[in-house]
Amino acid sequence: AFLGRMFPAPRSLIALVGVSIGAVGYVLCDSEFKMRGAAAYGWVSAYLVVIIFEMTYAKHTISSIRFESPVWGSVLYTNALAIGPMGALAVASGELSRTAEVRLDARTAQVLLACCILGIGMNWSGWNCRDQISAASYTLLGVACKFISVLLNVLIWDKHATPAGIAWLSVCLLCSSLYRQAPLRADHKRDDS
Repeated sequence: AFLGRMFPAPRSLIALVGVSIGAVGYVLCDSEFKMRGAAAYGWVSAYLVVIIFEMTYAKHTISSIRFESPVWGSVLYTNALAIGPMGALAVASGELSRTAEVRLDARTAQVLLACCILGIGMNWSGWNCRDQISAASYTLLGVACKFISVLLNVLIWDKHATPAGIAWLSVCLLCSSLYRQAPLRADHKRDDS
């Protein structure tokens, strides 16, 4: 048992296996994979490893810190932790040297402010959701949203998945809808009072 949860029920395990099979089926139907092989999915594989680590480790880390306001505390904590790595990326990519070129007029400031508000709102929504469900459920929810974005891609652009690839994505979505989060262990139940 991980993060205070019982082992998932057989239905949920079958759902996770179904999502995995659907994802593999999609990859096998992808034209980039057919042309370049596994190299076409190098960054996707790296993203998968990072996101699984981030989802579970972040939930574990934040669960062990007691904030006066759990969701807002998590939002501010993770944004503060991101300042260092983002600054390092700005320096490494050369963006920091281009700040003198930035012209901040009223319209640009409005757009920047709107982006900041939307970003904080998305971060709050994510942490609020993480607070309500298990790390596995949250990860699966994110994966299902990505599958939906691929399906929407079919409607917008002409370079998209094949009909067989769409069928595999549908398998992923169907299986993810069958998943139920594992219940908390008796010794980790929340005090709802």
